[in-house]
Amino acid sequence: MSPSSRIGMGARTGWWAVVAGMTVIGVLEAVVLHFLATALLPAVVARIVDAVVGGATALLLIAVASPLWSAIRVDAARVRARFGWLAAVDIPRREIDAVECFRPPPQRPAELGLDFDPESGLLSFLRSPGSPLVRIDFRDELPARTHGIRTVRARAVLLSTADAERLLAALR
Repeated sequence: MSPSSRIGMGARTGWWAVVAGMTVIGVLEAVVLHFLATALLPAVVARIVDAVVGGATALLLIAVASPLWSAIRVDAARVRARFGWLAAVDIPRREIDAVECFRPPPQRPAELGLDFDPESGLLSFLRSPGSPLVRIDFRDELPARTHGIRTVRARAVLLSTADAERLLAALR
């Protein structure tokens, strides 16, 4: 293994669709609020509304688009999985209990996006549910960040990856 390996999180097509849909909704929301504010409020207040709504929408869209450039980084000391600005977990190598390719059961298929199941402690970063999936179980609960700022205690992480065999080899 190289000193540090960077492995992609799988195909981007599904996540691009999420970003495109949110962009359309965000632009429509900003346009409607612009027309309403211009019609109902004094000009200065309407411009403030435009700036606040436009800035908040742009920041949200950048955060939602950030998983498009995410990767899993593996080095001698740890595994760092990031889902853009939305989520992250650092796994010390000594805390890895088991690593395996994961095939979701037909009753609970893998779904695009970010999820945390408090009952099982499973944190999921899936940019592409059609890409190979790898599950990493921990010896103890580890702190993780999800949904931007929420901190959770995870017992395992499920990751979509561009190259499951390379990730498994890097972790063994």
